[in-house]
Amino acid sequence: MGENEYGRIIAYERKRTQLSAEKLCEGICSRVYLQRIEKGERFCEKILADVLLQRMGVASEKFSYVLNVQEQEKIKWKEKIVDLVNRNQKKEAMYEMEQYKKQTKKTILYLQFCMLAETVLGWKNGEDREKLLDNIQKAWNLTRKGKNILRLQGLCCSYFEFSLAMLYVRLLEGDRKEEEIIMYYQKLLLYLEKHVEESDRVKWYSQIAVRVVPLLKKNNNSKQAWKITVQAIQLLQRQACMFHLSELLRLYQEFLEEKYGKIRVSMPQKVQKELFDIDGICNSLEWCYQEYKEKQKEWIWDISFGVGELYLCQDIIRGRRNGMGMSQQELAEGICSPVTISNNS
Repeated sequence: MGENEYGRIIAYERKRTQLSAEKLCEGICSRVYLQRIEKGERFCEKILADVLLQRMGVASEKFSYVLNVQEQEKIKWKEKIVDLVNRNQKKEAMYEMEQYKKQTKKTILYLQFCMLAETVLGWKNGEDREKLLDNIQKAWNLTRKGKNILRLQGLCCSYFEFSLAMLYVRLLEGDRKEEEIIMYYQKLLLYLEKHVEESDRVKWYSQIAVRVVPLLKKNNNSKQAWKITVQAIQLLQRQACMFHLSELLRLYQEFLEEKYGKIRVSMPQKVQKELFDIDGICNSLEWCYQEYKEKQKEWIWDISFGVGELYLCQDIIRGRRNGMGMSQQELAEGICSPVTISNNS
């Protein structure tokens, strides 16, 4: 989509979901601004378009984007910050975030991204939990002031906002009663089931499941724990994804062993085969992590950006020109100089 075509898609999706303009744009822009975007009268930055679509539960994989130069720079800069945070390069990450905030003039959505990244970085470095919770609350208030971060019912959340709520609950573990943590995690799962399309839901569901299932079992609610485990695995299967697959399969294996006993030769052959397959899959995954010196991420936070499929303008121009066997001079003939083509591709 071109930069001014976002509005047409947003208007269509809002009509389909029967969401009011006021509810969709709450905390991020005015209703008039949104309406002008939908009519194609105003340019809509990609970060804003993503948030609007996410609040309607629209999967990012539905769209491909053609970015202008300014948007390309911001996306690349964001990717650099994400990489530094994931590698726990604290000094470099903090510097890049400060520069990023200055460049984007601390606009709400860019600032919210940085505050989320800073909180994840602080979490990785063992900063005080109360301080981290306060940071999350401040980031949440940028777009959801007056709304309770632990009550998503009735809200339409962007992935930034959902990330903040999810991390908030994660940080509450050990500080609140387990029954309360279970309730919060189940609310997050319910929100995903009701408001997020499956292709995006799969990124979140499994990592919440691996947190809440052991808590449910510990609190003698094996029926609900089994249900969530099976739903998470089936979701991964349908979407051909592996988010926390080995952990979920091991949990599934525990359920089977509790039901049939740990002596496999006394189990039905179908169950024996299922357990054998699980061992093979998990051992292979564990070998891959060990062989490539990687660790399974404890909490995947960088799925919250809704980037989808990106096409950089210069890549499209260069790829199409090379595919057609055209020189820069041939392409530029009559419209611009070959130097202009070179500078933009």
